Amino acid sequence: MPSRTPPRSHEPSSTLPLFPLPHLLTYPGRLLPLHIFEARYRALMRDVLDGDRRFAMAVLRPGWEPEYEGRPPIYAPVTVGRVSKYRELPDGRFVLHLRGESRARVLEESGGRPYRIGRLELIAEEPLDSTKAAELRPEIEGVLRDYCGKVALPPMPECDGDAEPPAICPVLIADEALLSIPIPMERKLEIFSTPCQATRVRAVIEVLRGLLNRRIEISRCERLTPQNLSMN
Repeated sequence: MPSRTPPRSHEPSSTLPLFPLPHLLTYPGRLLPLHIFEARYRALMRDVLDGDRRFAMAVLRPGWEPEYEGRPPIYAPVTVGRVSKYRELPDGRFVLHLRGESRARVLEESGGRPYRIGRLELIAEEPLDSTKAAELRPEIEGVLRDYCGKVALPPMPECDGDAEPPAICPVLIADEALLSIPIPMERKLEIFSTPCQATRVRAVIEVLRGLLNRRIEISRCERLTPQNLSMN
């Protein structure tokens, strides 16, 4: 039987500036407001504005505080975004909107600039078809309402240039929920970097169900008293 060539899961690499922060703050399709004030990131902004306006948001690993002024370790998964609009303030700071465009992994870093530069491997996502989207949307909306009473929607201001906001689908709902649910960053980034959108949505649903079950168990334990623990 002839062997089958596995499908490519990644696109070719590219080199982009890195902007690391302590938390995962964006994903493809999300509009992220940023305030740039450090000298090295002002230099980053000037360079990306002279180019294609893209840079990558990275996440700092725990223990970054003592090394913050240097190059503390980061997690490999990142989000590539493009500056959709910006304003340079009189003192040289920048305020901007970064629109997430794609997921990627940092393969290696290089020097030569005040800020960090990474060679990235772009992650080619496996889209969610309309049938699966119709199946998963009520499921993730239901578990989110059970968990926090509402469905989180990503910030996508209509006033942001001529770009059309993406349709609110289960993928965006899951990605937005992933930013704030209380699980370890390693697990968040494992889900975040999953190429298959259906698998990613399902993973967020399962995490939320696990958190709900834990909440129920804690509530039961809190209601225990010496009287109802009695064997009589």
